[in-house]
Amino acid sequence: MNEVILDYVNMTLRDKLKTIRKERNLSLKKLAIMSGISYNTLIAIERRRRCDINPQLETVVKIAGFYKLTLDQLIEGTTFKE
Repeated sequence: MNEVILDYVNMTLRDKLKTIRKERNLSLKKLAIMSGISYNTLIAIERRRRCDINPQLETVVKIAGFYKLTLDQLIEGTTFKE
């Protein structure tokens, strides 16, 4: 497996979502507008450090769909670039 892919496997979901967003040159505001997910929700997902705060599955599914990724790709860390 490619070492970049291995790095993604070891990342938290929060880190993965932030990395994907940055790879696609999206600000949080632009992502919120384009995906229909509230800006506050996206900030909470990316910036909160407490482990007991997890996004709802519905939100993760919506984000994965926006990026045209399956949940497996998102969670297991296959390549994120289009």
